[in-house]
Amino acid sequence: FRIKTVDLPKVQAYNVVQLKVGDMGFFQHPTIDQIYKKVHELGLVLCPAEVGPQYALQYSDLEHDKSLVFGMEPIADLYNENVARVFSICGDKFYSADLPFSLHAVAIDAYDATTYGPDTIFVFGASNQET
Repeated sequence: FRIKTVDLPKVQAYNVVQLKVGDMGFFQHPTIDQIYKKVHELGLVLCPAEVGPQYALQYSDLEHDKSLVFGMEPIADLYNENVARVFSICGDKFYSADLPFSLHAVAIDAYDATTYGPDTIFVFGASNQET
């Protein structure tokens, strides 16, 4: 996939790769740190924080039972607490069907003890980004 990111004043494309946790060689439930270490070994990079929200805007037709987790550089709130380390977009299967929209976007803390199953789909940046 190619995502267009808005880094004012210019718009640029960003190449991303989708990988299941199991495709990275994990068959248990690795932590986010273990996943990020493996991604580095595979030559991939963490996404800039704006890639997840831009993906959600550009690809709003995500299947209702699919979820994507974007590996990203950490962002912190005003007090440097609640550091978001992943950004997730989910189809409506994961939330109430009564909500008036079908795509949900969430920044997640991903504490060191948070683990992910082998079918979790992560999105990372390709190492060969255009400048």
